[in-house]
Amino acid sequence: MAAVDPHGAERRHTAAARDRRVELTPADDGMADLWARMPADHAVAVYTMLDGLARAAHGEPGETRTLDQLRADTLGEIALGVLDGNGWAGRTLAPRRRVRPHLHVTVGADTLLGATDEPGWLAGYGPIPAAMARRIAGDATWRRLLTDPVTGKLLDYGTDTYTPGAVLDAHVTTRDQTCRFPGCTRPAAGCDLDHTVPHPAGRTADDNLGALCRRHHRAKHAGWALTQDRPGQFTWTTPTGATHTVAPAALATPRPDCNQRLRPPPRT
Repeated sequence: MAAVDPHGAERRHTAAARDRRVELTPADDGMADLWARMPADHAVAVYTMLDGLARAAHGEPGETRTLDQLRADTLGEIALGVLDGNGWAGRTLAPRRRVRPHLHVTVGADTLLGATDEPGWLAGYGPIPAAMARRIAGDATWRRLLTDPVTGKLLDYGTDTYTPGAVLDAHVTTRDQTCRFPGCTRPAAGCDLDHTVPHPAGRTADDNLGALCRRHHRAKHAGWALTQDRPGQFTWTTPTGATHTVAPAALATPRPDCNQRLRPPPRT
C-alpha cells in the first residue's frame, strides 16, 4: 500500500501517530499489563534496547531468568532508576515527582510481621499479595498511616519528618491516589494539587485540595463545576447538569470483623 500511494501512507501515519499513548491495566495475581501504541521506529528501538540489555544479563553467571522475564524486569528497573532521581536524556524529575510505587504501599503491621496474610494496597493498582507487600516494605521509606479499620480510608498522616507544606502535599496525594476526575487513573503524584474553591477565597487545606491531572484541571474552566463535599469526596457537575461523585479510596483492606464488632447488640 505504501509503495502504491506513498503520500497517502504518510498522511495515514501522521493521523495514526496522534493516537500514540501508554496504558496501564491492572491484572490478576498482583500483575499488570503495560501497553504502548507508538510509531514503529520507536517501538522497535524500545524492544531492541530491552532485548540487548536482557541478553547481556542472560549470560551472567548464576542468572536463571528467561529472556522474557529479563526484558520485563529491565523495563521496570529503568523506570525505578528515573524515579529515584537518575537523569534521562538530560532531564530529571522534580523532587515531588520522584515517587517510587514502593512509597505508596500500605501494609498492616500484622501482615508485615508475617502473623497474617492480609493483602497490602498499592496506590493506583489495588490489593496486592502479602508476600509482595512484605518484599516492597523491605526497600521503602516508612511513614505512619492511620486508617479507619472499618472502611480502610485514611484518617491521619504521620508528620514527624516533614514541614507543614510537604506534609499537606503528601497527605492529599496519598489520600487521593489518582486524579479525582471520574474514571481517570493518572497517579496523584503526577497531578496538580488544585484548590477546589480558588485561592485566596478557598483555603490551602486538605478539605479544599485535590489531585487533578492537567487535562481535567482544565475541565474546571470549560464548564464543569467541582465541589468537595468533605475531605477527599468530590462531586462534578457537567455542563448539562449531570453529577458524578468520586469518594476517597480505601488505603487498607476493610476489616469485616470490625463491622461486626461495632454493630449494636441485638434487642432482647
